[in-house]
Amino acid sequence: MAGIDYAYVYEGKAITHPIDPFDPQNRLVGKASLTGFDLTQAPVAGAEVPLRLFWLNDGMQPDEHFYVRLTDTLEQDWAWGSCMTDPAFGDPAMWQDDEIIESQCQLVIFPGTPPGEYLVRAGIVTKEGTVIGQVNLTQEEGKVMVSGPDDFPGDEWVPVEHRVQSPLGDDLALIGYDGTLALHKPSEVVPLTLFWRGLQETDDSYVVRLTLQGDGPGQYAEWKGIPVNGRYPIRNWQAGELVRDPWQLTIPASLPTGTYDLALTLIDQDKHTVGSLALGSLAIEGREHDFSLIEPPAKKQPARLGEAVHFLGYD
Repeated sequence: MAGIDYAYVYEGKAITHPIDPFDPQNRLVGKASLTGFDLTQAPVAGAEVPLRLFWLNDGMQPDEHFYVRLTDTLEQDWAWGSCMTDPAFGDPAMWQDDEIIESQCQLVIFPGTPPGEYLVRAGIVTKEGTVIGQVNLTQEEGKVMVSGPDDFPGDEWVPVEHRVQSPLGDDLALIGYDGTLALHKPSEVVPLTLFWRGLQETDDSYVVRLTLQGDGPGQYAEWKGIPVNGRYPIRNWQAGELVRDPWQLTIPASLPTGTYDLALTLIDQDKHTVGSLALGSLAIEGREHDFSLIEPPAKKQPARLGEAVHFLGYD
């Protein structure tokens, strides 16, 4: 104005994955709204990838932080990372509402994650670990592509709770599994993650059967499925490739109390058993049953009807 420059406008750094913060599903009321995220390098299975979150402050507290997850369409986890606010944004007590704040995250992509498309989930957690809320981004805004590693880790470098390292046929080997084989109750969902090694490339299709077998009547349960829920066909596996395979085993509501053996069987496309493996045992604490009468019948008339039934009376 009048030959005087009052302001200079510069192009700022663009967010590589912008998000609409005014969409209600991207807002955690009273805490923050996501505006986007940056990935500084391409995500690779088994790698730790820096990720930067951008969000509008709406009341975040100093002891609250973001976390980041990568999930599939079944909401199963394939990567997880904790986030810390960039110290360049100063004292959290001085943050203003609607001020843009940035967090630095370290996203750890689990070894054996199949290459493909995943979804970003970002949430807020307290210092005690309590989840306050989570933003589930749409496929359009939160899609991330994960690629396979150049070299597959050896069995000894794969962090698993239970090591097995057992070939099941010529094409696949189970190197271990994660899961808590402890006391469970009927209707409980038990997470179990299998870790497979492709021994050679194959065109065969395999079905995994998991069974619980006890010693008494009715003490049996079974689950069947294709590895990785069919998201990553075995014909695409490379020789030597590590593949992570998560399962959710829902204990049948009718399963009685007892100790059960958990076993895995691999079945080929001709329905032939390729191999079987005992994974361990777990205890089921079934529901207690009370067969006593709440009150006796008005007309008592005890009688024995064969060996199986006693008649008590009628109302």
